[in-house]
Amino acid sequence: MDLDFKKDALYLDIDGTLLDLAVRADDVVVPPSLPGHLYHLKQKTGGAVAFVSGRELQVIDRLFAPLILPAAGVYGAEIRLSPQTQQEHIDPIPNHLIQAIEQSVGSMQGVVFENKRYAIVVDFKCAPERADIIGKMLAGILGNARQDLVLLKATRAYEIKYKGYTKDRAIQRFQSVPPFFGRRPIFLGDDVVDEQAIDYCRKNGGIGIKIGEEGEALATPQDVRKWIERMASL
Repeated sequence: MDLDFKKDALYLDIDGTLLDLAVRADDVVVPPSLPGHLYHLKQKTGGAVAFVSGRELQVIDRLFAPLILPAAGVYGAEIRLSPQTQQEHIDPIPNHLIQAIEQSVGSMQGVVFENKRYAIVVDFKCAPERADIIGKMLAGILGNARQDLVLLKATRAYEIKYKGYTKDRAIQRFQSVPPFFGRRPIFLGDDVVDEQAIDYCRKNGGIGIKIGEEGEALATPQDVRKWIERMASL
């Protein structure tokens, strides 16, 4: 697959797509050459390259510094439509709910609690046998709390996030403004939480690729990075 630099808009998930997964989210490695390749791709497309991630914007910016791209963080709960525009965001998850969840799972060995302000992640990569009990505990807490939050099961993790904030909705928002407006949307993702965005692009004249899925040309994050390097060098 080659990009049409004048007609395509590229949307990129980060973990498991651009970067290899790590046991702890803070342990991911950004290859030194990657920000430069993304910068050149941004220049070639007139700025139509954006991150669409479950990570917070401040974390994304730190990972890829000094590169600053348009980005949707925490599934669009916070969004920056261009490097020059002010960040938009919704209200954070209430502290009492964050504390209740942290207290319920924080002491479990092998389980990692992550507060993203607009979402909560409970990662059980190192304790897969606890998946069912964690899911029941989180569902119980959420059932007694707020109806505007939803519990999702991702790859070896649970996520609690606001309803209505999804990666496909974030892409739709980008597609409504320059330089993304009128371009063919292309999204690369790897997780179940990416599938709506993949479907959205496919149904709207674009391309959605699930990294690692059988039959896809880009099977690993390394394949994605090599593809980005090739596109940036054209």
